[in-house]
Amino acid sequence: DPFYYLRFAPINKRIAFAPSFGRDFVPEYNKKTLARYVAGIPCKSVRETSGVGLIRELTGADAQVLLDPTLVMSADEWTRSFGLDEKVDGEKYLLAYFLDEPSEKVEKTVLEIAQKFGLKIVGLPYRLENSPWETAAGVGPKEFVGYIKKAAMVCTDSFHGTAFSLNLNVPFYTFNRNYGSAGEQSARIRSILELTGSTARYEPETIDECMCLDFEHVNAVLTREREKAHAYLNAALHGEERERG
Repeated sequence: DPFYYLRFAPINKRIAFAPSFGRDFVPEYNKKTLARYVAGIPCKSVRETSGVGLIRELTGADAQVLLDPTLVMSADEWTRSFGLDEKVDGEKYLLAYFLDEPSEKVEKTVLEIAQKFGLKIVGLPYRLENSPWETAAGVGPKEFVGYIKKAAMVCTDSFHGTAFSLNLNVPFYTFNRNYGSAGEQSARIRSILELTGSTARYEPETIDECMCLDFEHVNAVLTREREKAHAYLNAALHGEERERG
């Protein structure tokens, strides 16, 4: 879809701010068109490391790896923007946020964590009926961030479930998404986990360390990467990045 490559805009106004290929390959039938579309964006950046190689393969150009835009806002900025109360009232819970139906193994892991730590399970549903746990309804952006922020633990197959858990310093496990017949799109999840030194949170073998995560390191990495993202945007908006491209 040319819309996603800013073909509607003058070329000197096209800036790619951490978009995602989703996958770590481009199908052969799409390469010619995507090469032309990507080459038509002077300021190139991506949110996963594999995307740099794809852009180089398609166009011969370099691109920067930047944080997902949701991570450029700090936890404090999200809290202030949405008026989220720091105090956690009520029963502690594990948030189960899955975009597709989790496997039996994943469901079992979620239940084991909840039982071990005495947590209620609240689900942001991939389905509304026959869910193995209580589901939350009527959840918009504010509620989504709030559910993650106030959770004792997050289990997810989602990139943004992972990203907000990292940003808000909430212990989490990320599981491979059950894509069914669709192609796997976990490259960006693996990339942010590698960047923050959190690869142990992906497809865990045991739940022994589920509440242990070095958020001091995570926060230091995110702070550094935010500065990089701001520098890229400033350069792009003032034409410096276009001149280099």
